[in-house]
Amino acid sequence: MSRRPGRPGNRRLDDAIRDQIVALVRTHYHDFGPTLAAEYLAERHDLRISREKLRKLMMTPVFGRIVKPVVLARISLAIAGIAVAS
Repeated sequence: MSRRPGRPGNRRLDDAIRDQIVALVRTHYHDFGPTLAAEYLAERHDLRISREKLRKLMMTPVFGRIVKPVVLARISLAIAGIAVAS
């Protein structure tokens, strides 16, 4: 149970910085993955953000798209028709 109900987390990005990152990624790095975009933001714009935080930010509706994580169903070997040695 949280001891800080209703308050923002300690590691939350400031809204101004988040908006700046969103604008830069939308205009310059829209076709980049989160790792490369985070590297370019650090090198060219001096904005340090982890690739994981950027990935989560890129999956939000702020970017105009919602990416659903792909869940692959496991197919048993018997269903796939592969002989299993017992």
